[in-house]
Amino acid sequence: MYSDVCGPMQAETPGGSKYFVLFINDWTRKTWTYLIKQKSGVLGVFKRFEAMVERLCDKKIKLPRTGG
Repeated sequence: MYSDVCGPMQAETPGGSKYFVLFINDWTRKTWTYLIKQKSGVLGVFKRFEAMVERLCDKKIKLPRTGG
């Protein structure tokens, strides 16, 4: 599993988001995209994402990797 954050974008969404964070499964290439208003929102989004994946798959995310 790896992730990356993109932004700030020049134009914001109608909801006020200027960034987005991607989570990509290495094995399946399934991708989840979350809009965020500030870069500081990444940790909160990750915690929600982690809880969702672990609940649905009944497995833990072992070692998330991030873009550098």
